[in-house]
Amino acid sequence: MKHTLILLLILTAITANAQPYQLTQAFPNMPGFAAAVDLQHVPDGSNRLVLVQQLGLAYIFNNTPTVSTREVFIDLRSRVSQSGGEMGLLGLAFHPNFTENGFLYVNYTSSSGGSLKSFIARYQASGVFKDTVLLATEKILLEVAQPYENHNGGWIGFGPDGYLYTSFGDGGSGGDPGNRAQNKNELLGKILRIDVNSGDPYNIPPSNPFASGGGRPEIYAYGLRNAWRCSFDPVTKTFWAGDVGQGNWEEVDTIINGGNYGWRVKEGYACFSPSSGCDSTGFQSPLCAYPHRANQGPRFHGVSVTGGYVYRGSAVPSLYGKYVFADLNAKVFTLTYEGLETAIMDSITRIPGASISSFGVDQNNELYVVRYVNNGSQIFKFVPEDGSVESTAEVHLGSIYPNPASNVLHVKLADVVAAQITIADVTGKIVLTKDVTGGDASIDIAHLIPGVYTATISFDEKSQTTKFVIQR
Repeated sequence: MKHTLILLLILTAITANAQPYQLTQAFPNMPGFAAAVDLQHVPDGSNRLVLVQQLGLAYIFNNTPTVSTREVFIDLRSRVSQSGGEMGLLGLAFHPNFTENGFLYVNYTSSSGGSLKSFIARYQASGVFKDTVLLATEKILLEVAQPYENHNGGWIGFGPDGYLYTSFGDGGSGGDPGNRAQNKNELLGKILRIDVNSGDPYNIPPSNPFASGGGRPEIYAYGLRNAWRCSFDPVTKTFWAGDVGQGNWEEVDTIINGGNYGWRVKEGYACFSPSSGCDSTGFQSPLCAYPHRANQGPRFHGVSVTGGYVYRGSAVPSLYGKYVFADLNAKVFTLTYEGLETAIMDSITRIPGASISSFGVDQNNELYVVRYVNNGSQIFKFVPEDGSVESTAEVHLGSIYPNPASNVLHVKLADVVAAQITIADVTGKIVLTKDVTGGDASIDIAHLIPGVYTATISFDEKSQTTKFVIQR
């Protein structure tokens, strides 16, 4: 019988001397930031970071531990609402071709004119180093009326498909009184996807679920309460989101095209409206949900989830392939998810006295944590326990991609020109060995019986392993 493959969502880097990790202040000489909500790296190879403040400012600075100065990158204080709460400048994204076009995109709220709205706007950076953004370059792409001041979402980012994604909360108040998250003719309680590379101000990707009718064509996924911080795994392309709960449960989701994530019918795994006996037919279940009350799970309870990233850096091999996220109460968690059944959640650390508002990655995919306070926000970084970030920890030999259509493994080598591929079954028995040269290869695995396997790239005492599954 013909086999099909399900691609596992975790790639585990293995080294002989994998070290535990710690969080340390990334820039101890940098003056504090007020109300920091987002951290992005400039995608031009310059090793610079941009820190976004809710009040409307974003600063640009060099990503070096000793840096002590920063410059204003964009000042939107004249545009954004500054009354606190959940309003303000909430997210920033660089165009994938920023080096050529200088475009960046923001998600902010404004109460000008007496009504509160969320705006998606494009700006253009100028100067030799593209480190100055002029307000005159603003182009409004989308505006959405907000009935209340809270639950504005605000994440914005580009997907691996080149489209621009952004999140909006359910409109606020409590319990989604307008049932907006389930209303496919509204943009609130949704994740949107638009094509900013064509059209004026944008086009609709033809594969959006309602591109041909049945709902607003910008919608990519719906039934979300207030998705706060989303990300794409650069290896598996999985789309992750932390969705803030109402009063009992916080949840983490993997977002799919057309997915309905259940709010306000459900909060996490539980019924919300109605409080029992709810019909969850057609809903996407959370990858995990954790409670607010400590007696329901003393290690994992929280108050408001902050979505993070799958770690794909090289400094901390023991985190590689894990989704790292947090709660506003300063706890940091990981999810280990193999794309099969239940994700494994673990509580790994806590930043005393901190409120964790966001995460960020630099150009090397190293992971940062953003601490939110009104004055003195700080940036932390994951490093090995001994503080070293030796390049010898890097084990990125290549990538292995199962292909469901042709029953093959595609291997693309990265840092080496030749390596050995070893496939083992769930017992550890080696069932296939192949030498690969020339950068990439296809390995026939149609003869393997259904089950869980590992494929390991080996070279010069280094190795990198991917798990995959064959099912009938």
